[in-house]
Amino acid sequence: MRFAALAVFVLLGLALGSRARTQGQKPGQEPETPTIPGAVFVTQEPHHHLLYANSDMRVFDVIVPPHQSTLLHEHDHDYIFVTFGQSTLTVMRPGMPPASLELPSGAVRFSKAVFAHAITN
Repeated sequence: MRFAALAVFVLLGLALGSRARTQGQKPGQEPETPTIPGAVFVTQEPHHHLLYANSDMRVFDVIVPPHQSTLLHEHDHDYIFVTFGQSTLTVMRPGMPPASLELPSGAVRFSKAVFAHAITN
């Protein structure tokens, strides 16, 4: 596998209909426990490094070196991610078979919350 520096921009806000706003939580505030059994919050996953946060969005730098995996982590807000460098990833979601994801450098994708996954580079 090739090295992938995967940067994830996590956007929170009314424009994306974030779950925090619909459940009376403050922007960026997480519930007490993840809703998916066995998962940790994205903010607790060691490969996810918070770079910036305000009342509408959070920006994470996510680097998963070759042959490494993230913990199973929950995304409780919609997000956009951008890859920096060609990436070949395996995405594992509870109750689903692993999926391979081939991403060119500069790929931009949107993911709708709520879900949990682990990523292997």
